[in-house]
Amino acid sequence: MKKLLILASMMFVFGGCSESEHGVDPNDGKIAVSFSLPAIGVESSAGSASVASLDTRAGKPVPFDENVTVRIVAYKRTGPLADLSSDSYVDEATYIAVKEGSQIVLKPCTMSFDADTGRIDPSGIKTEGASPLRLMAGTYDFYAITPALALEKDATDGSTLAVPAKVSVHHGDDFASSLTGEVEVLSDGSVRQPDPANVGSKKTQTGGKVELIILDRKCSRIEFNVVRNTETAFDKLEIVSAKMTKMTKSPIVLSTILDEIYDKGASAGGSYVADNSAGFDFPTSAFTKNPDKETGMDTDFPYKWLVASPILPKKEDKYGITIGIRLGNDAGTAQEAELRTTDDKIGALAFLPDTRYTFWLKLKGNGIQLVLTIGNWESVDSWEDPDGIGGYPLTYVIIGTWDNVIEWTDDTDIGGFLRPEFTDGKWDWVPNQSWDSDLGVYIEELTASGIVDWDTSGWTNTDKNIGE
Repeated sequence: MKKLLILASMMFVFGGCSESEHGVDPNDGKIAVSFSLPAIGVESSAGSASVASLDTRAGKPVPFDENVTVRIVAYKRTGPLADLSSDSYVDEATYIAVKEGSQIVLKPCTMSFDADTGRIDPSGIKTEGASPLRLMAGTYDFYAITPALALEKDATDGSTLAVPAKVSVHHGDDFASSLTGEVEVLSDGSVRQPDPANVGSKKTQTGGKVELIILDRKCSRIEFNVVRNTETAFDKLEIVSAKMTKMTKSPIVLSTILDEIYDKGASAGGSYVADNSAGFDFPTSAFTKNPDKETGMDTDFPYKWLVASPILPKKEDKYGITIGIRLGNDAGTAQEAELRTTDDKIGALAFLPDTRYTFWLKLKGNGIQLVLTIGNWESVDSWEDPDGIGGYPLTYVIIGTWDNVIEWTDDTDIGGFLRPEFTDGKWDWVPNQSWDSDLGVYIEELTASGIVDWDTSGWTNTDKNIGE
């Protein structure tokens, strides 16, 4: 599938050097190289994808975010094809996205890593004194990864890089990688690289600028949200915590930096993720107030929270969800409670790369329904409410319902709006008994409407790797 997101009017440039700084350095003979990044998506063909060949039917053009970090690693080939197990490592540099005027420019940066977790320390990212990648004239393969995770060291000596280059990816990392191959860095400061628009030919780029191909996104995106009903005080519901169980164990070490995290099958060369034993608590950074009316939420309400995080993809399996919620009222008081599913009473589901899964809490009588929508990474669900009785997206699938959670109180004794309150006692989780068939129909609807571009022809539900 080709769910690839491209820029409509912006070009992203790696490197903070002016044109006058490009060319041969008289001191060491090296040439400053910068990089333009056209897109981030999924499943490009290494060394061949380009802006001209991108399929954007199912996604919106989305700018590369500020403060995103990227690591560029240069290799020289030892054979006719790129091979990280035998090619020669040359050098690497890291960059961070900074907005300058109408462009997003990725400036060279230095960074530090947390000693305990090995993850990037945001406070340690500095652009002062950082240098772009500088290389001798020659032909190189450029590997790009985002975020700029550190490459793994050799397990034996602990100082040199592992061969082939490896990287550890955690839940929370929006990880993507690509290979831009057979790029000639010329002694006059220009570069020549394969031209995707003219197969078999090369194009020359002045100023030492390399056009990187698409970075393949390897991770999934999970969101939690609330369907609002403007006729009640249910808008006062806030999600305060979220946890999932039976998820992919984090971190996972990719055997090469181009590997897929999710199992794409042996014929496609994918890496199989077998360990779904881990839990994942969504961190505080995943909870953000969302002012975007495209989500179908009226921002005049006080509790408009979206919970979202990249996660490691997961093979098809059962899973569990625990959602902490707070229900406020006009008097300023609030009740808190936890909604829990059980992994033995929920339909199996896989989380696929470059795909967004949104779990919605939807009021249903005295219960709260758990509803799932699936879409492309940057797409947004629209919940219309034309009749004031609760909204619905274009298509969705019901996972289950917590019964007897809400009771409605009318303190005025003369009618008017009812106030929802949590009931006491055990809340029963009732899974959707027709999950298998409902999910199959839902996937077909998504594909037919162009919301996703999965080819489901001839697949069984299990073959789809989405749900059993």
